[in-house]
Amino acid sequence: MNLVVQKNKLWIIFAYITSIIIFFVNWFNVLDIYSLNYATLFFAFIIVGGLSCFAWCCLETKFFDPLTIVSLLYIMGMLVYPMYDYFRLELTKGGVDTSFGCIKGTLIFLISYVAFYIAYVSKSENGFKNKSKFFKKIDDVPDKRIYKILLFVWFISLAGTVAGQVSRGFSLNYILSLGNAINNEQYISLSSSGLLFLLMLNPTVIVSALGINIYGNNKVVKLFVVLITFLALFMRGSRMLMIVMLTSFAVYYYVKNNKGPSFKSVIATFLITLFIAAIMQIARTGIYAGKGFTEDLSDKILSIETYMAPFESDFSTYKVYYGIIEAIPDKMDYLYGKGIFGYTVALIIPRALWPEKPDAPEREVVLNAIGQDAVDAGNAYPNIGIFYSEFGLIGCIVFMFIYGRLLSLSRCLAMMNSKSALVLYSCLWPFCFQLTMRSVSNAVYSLFFGLLPFLCVYLLNRIFNISKR
Repeated sequence: MNLVVQKNKLWIIFAYITSIIIFFVNWFNVLDIYSLNYATLFFAFIIVGGLSCFAWCCLETKFFDPLTIVSLLYIMGMLVYPMYDYFRLELTKGGVDTSFGCIKGTLIFLISYVAFYIAYVSKSENGFKNKSKFFKKIDDVPDKRIYKILLFVWFISLAGTVAGQVSRGFSLNYILSLGNAINNEQYISLSSSGLLFLLMLNPTVIVSALGINIYGNNKVVKLFVVLITFLALFMRGSRMLMIVMLTSFAVYYYVKNNKGPSFKSVIATFLITLFIAAIMQIARTGIYAGKGFTEDLSDKILSIETYMAPFESDFSTYKVYYGIIEAIPDKMDYLYGKGIFGYTVALIIPRALWPEKPDAPEREVVLNAIGQDAVDAGNAYPNIGIFYSEFGLIGCIVFMFIYGRLLSLSRCLAMMNSKSALVLYSCLWPFCFQLTMRSVSNAVYSLFFGLLPFLCVYLLNRIFNISKR
């Protein structure tokens, strides 16, 4: 077996055992009133971490399999960060103590994760390894034509996202100056405008940019596309979208060459990602407020709080989940598909066409779970919280099982020996963050608009061939 793979397995086992020892020692520093809560989290960590290690070491699960990123996100967001918060007594969200939902919420998560894990590791993709007709027809298109179509799609989708930003309240001058040309008004409106739906094209921009770099030969154009895409996502204020874009290039390289990153590469990538996330944490506040960010950047870039803030933002969402566990069905009834199905369909309809479109049901859930301050702050919660708010424990088990099956089948994109399928897979892997830790409705459209570039290749190529007859 490859020596690097063997070393990585040893590092995984070492990290797992070391983590158990550290969390066990920290248990003695937790207040007695929270001891049972911490014990529940610790017990769940041993099981979830053990299952993950077994998959990585014994089931030949690779680093860039979806199970890796999803398991790491769940472990960090649902187990490690809560234990860290019990150690430092940071248990409130919006002034509300959410610790009461810890035991029930953790046990529901544990059962649901096991369902997800069983669904994922079940072998059923063998019949899908061959190219589907869709990807086969795309791969039959000359690379040069695909490149031109993707360049066209990239330009149109980029223009759409800029229009969405303008609709949001950003002036074009403010966008082009990267937040350094201050608007007359000091606050940038975040209200839902009629063209806000154009921001859904961000995944289209990302996939198109990766495709252009894979299919194109002009290095200047490829560099230009990467730079402009990165800057556009920067002004969008989403560190996750920027990370998705950068990570997609690494995923493509490693999967294409059937390799995995070394432990040192993973650590280096983590540090670079943390640095980018810290810059975004500083910049997004200033950009959103229309005040620029360069002054704050120089003041806060060396602050420890700056580097911890992304973790607090992304991994403290478990507190909202705990609040949901306590609030439903006591304070409000289950949604019974109102959000995950109803609002998902409604989300695509622009407010310009439906001015009275109802707000996201998730806001009502957060209101009852935490309060108005959390709603105003736009607090999100992981997908398991959405599943619970819809159908309770049964919903968590069923939807997590479905989630596991879908991600398991998604590996076929990397097995097809198809360039176009691999481009999509390379963007899907980092998008698992949004699928796992954010709104399901938005994630559905991220997947659709991520597929859009190659749908355009498929359709425009057919139109081109018909016109030649």
